[in-house]
Amino acid sequence: MLAHATEVLTLVPGLITLLPASNALRGNIYAPLGSRLGTYLHTGLLRPRFERSRVLDQNLLASTTQSLVMALLLSGLSWTLLSSLGLTVVGFEHLLFVAVLSAVVAGLVLSVAAFALSSVAFRRGLDPDNLNAPLITAGGDLLSVLLIVGLGAALLNVEFSPLLVLPVDAAALLATAVLLGRTWSLNRPMARQIFRQSLAILAATVALELVVGLTLEGSLTSLVGIPALLVLIPPFIGESGNLASITSSRLSSAVHLGIARVGRRPDAFARADIRDMGVVAMFTYPVIGLSVFALSLLLGVPHPEPGRMILLSLIAGAVVTAVVLPLTYYTTLIAFKLGADPDNVVIPVTNSVVDVIGVTVLLGAARLLAIA
Repeated sequence: MLAHATEVLTLVPGLITLLPASNALRGNIYAPLGSRLGTYLHTGLLRPRFERSRVLDQNLLASTTQSLVMALLLSGLSWTLLSSLGLTVVGFEHLLFVAVLSAVVAGLVLSVAAFALSSVAFRRGLDPDNLNAPLITAGGDLLSVLLIVGLGAALLNVEFSPLLVLPVDAAALLATAVLLGRTWSLNRPMARQIFRQSLAILAATVALELVVGLTLEGSLTSLVGIPALLVLIPPFIGESGNLASITSSRLSSAVHLGIARVGRRPDAFARADIRDMGVVAMFTYPVIGLSVFALSLLLGVPHPEPGRMILLSLIAGAVVTAVVLPLTYYTTLIAFKLGADPDNVVIPVTNSVVDVIGVTVLLGAARLLAIA
């Protein structure tokens, strides 16, 4: 989709800057939702049925509020940063329009998906912690790219008409204020705790992801020249985030259930998980490189030869894996020591750090292999 949307990305300056942070926010908000739902199912606080409950209602409220607040922050920071650096960018109202609408639509889909996936997996004897993060993250990435590119094309078609953009922006501001008031209410302690514990983390991750966005914006000419790299980036950083998310979700549930503990050194459970995820990574990254080559060949997207594409994915993946697995464990340790629920904070922290490292390492390895 990105490889065939280079015209939209070029004609709506600032759009590609939103993309990494929007992708990350979908994963950083709804993968923790899935992780919490898995923990609630394991501990009996939630039943695997689609019915209203205090636990489910407050989790959905918190996630929706997080999504809207972060969309406002993302569009504001993106526009301010690009403008202050003297880079060409569309108006703030246009970035807000794209960020908010993509957040609302993706949020509705991913909220339902997170609960349905957790419930079905649990009823069938599968561990939701092994499924939620990768599937929700992949779905969030696909939705984000589709929505951001589609909304960018829509802006081009209506010539950035304020009659369309401004009413949507006004409605978004009003809805955010209402939901924020409900979430912060003392009558909803679970929603308040989720939002309070994750707010600073999500804001920090938005700032980190903008570094990724600026890197892509600055490399846009090279990426347009070799569109296969645009095909590779989302699954590569998505897989890197999945390694962290699955490890974090499994470790958090294991600690809550009393079958593992976190200390200065990983115990047997954590060591086994880290080893297994490392093996998974070394199988998966070459497959990603080969798949991107095959898809690029099929769709006529300019690409390097298969050996270099596979080697690029494997080298960058090995470096990222060596960072992400220890990072996940010790971030979980710090969360427990600070009295925070790892389900609320670890995935946003690790995913955003991994995105920055992943894109930097991937582009660096592409230059080393003379691909970009």
